[in-house]
Amino acid sequence: METYYNHIHKLVSLVTLTDKGKYIMQNMSIIPCEGIRRNLFCRWLMPVGVIDNNGYNALLNNEIDNLTDLGFIQTDGYEKIMLHPLVQQVALDDIKPGIRNCREIVENLKTLFFLRNVDYYDRNYLFRLIESITEYTEKNDIPLYVDFLNEAFEYAKKYKMGFYMEIILSELELYIQNIETKETGENNFKPVQYYERKAHFFNNKSTFELLCRKDSEAALKYSLNAAKLCEKITDFNPLLVASIYSDLAEVYRNKSHFDEAYKYLRLAGKIISDKNLPFGYDVFSIERKCANLLESMGKYFEALLFINTILVQIKDRKDNPLDMANVLWDGGFILLKMNQREKAQNYLGSAYKIYSDLRTDDTEFMDEIEIKLLQNKIISLPLLKKFNLSLEDFKK
Repeated sequence: METYYNHIHKLVSLVTLTDKGKYIMQNMSIIPCEGIRRNLFCRWLMPVGVIDNNGYNALLNNEIDNLTDLGFIQTDGYEKIMLHPLVQQVALDDIKPGIRNCREIVENLKTLFFLRNVDYYDRNYLFRLIESITEYTEKNDIPLYVDFLNEAFEYAKKYKMGFYMEIILSELELYIQNIETKETGENNFKPVQYYERKAHFFNNKSTFELLCRKDSEAALKYSLNAAKLCEKITDFNPLLVASIYSDLAEVYRNKSHFDEAYKYLRLAGKIISDKNLPFGYDVFSIERKCANLLESMGKYFEALLFINTILVQIKDRKDNPLDMANVLWDGGFILLKMNQREKAQNYLGSAYKIYSDLRTDDTEFMDEIEIKLLQNKIISLPLLKKFNLSLEDFKK
């Protein structure tokens, strides 16, 4: 393989390409091996929020056509473009992709992850792209890279992808230290961004310990470290501070320290109110934790009020069906505890339908969902067919 690669390397010379050609090949070299839809690739090479920039999209497409004619880029004959693995390796060796020359893709992904309520992309493909960026790019814009990793972590957290959460945390630990060294001046002055990144990192570590390792003691230690920094960054990033307090509340809830959990959720809610933060995924996540806490405290009626309030807030949004399913799922089990089985059936049946549409590739998750439905005798026609059950089975 090495000899064959050397032969290909001699035949394929990327250093003579135009600047635009090199730019495209640098960005293509971090795309997973299965390729990418051409129109999506061109869109991700645009600055965030720009649809077209004086015909820039046409220029990109013309250059892709040229690179295809030269044999550098391959196509599946339809919408996808890709690099042969050996050509990808030549590109990685010769023109070296970096955070700076792949900035548009990194910025667009960062924005996509920040939204977090968009469920229409192939999330597994996005996680492979995250891994590719961490593995192949030169880290020559560390602040942007750290911000990208933080948003990618939040996206991985949403789907409980522990493997990718751990990869991202390892990268964050390495490069946050680099930023700290550069940002600490002669008088040991640290700008607010220093405390923001540090708090964000501690909060991510806490989430990973609680969600993936089930270690509430380690999670509490990291959450308290994050909370200590909140006073310094509240005005700079109130949404992060609200999230840190709500995550600390979640740790306390898991330890059954309900008074402490309630205290920090009230702090999170006060920041949302005082700073007039708009409803988005992070605010939604905090409100959902409030419902979960009230349920844990046995306050089912108040918990259900929170659930129904959230459902009203998100029902008109078409880009977040998974969020809707999660809230319906929470509400269904609260209704079961209130002995309102018919309403619970509606909530849980609707949640299961959405999960079946969006998470069929996650067999472990779907198995867990289906076991809970069967244990609680929740009737769903797709579930009956899958397990070859009848209505009579649910009456036993």
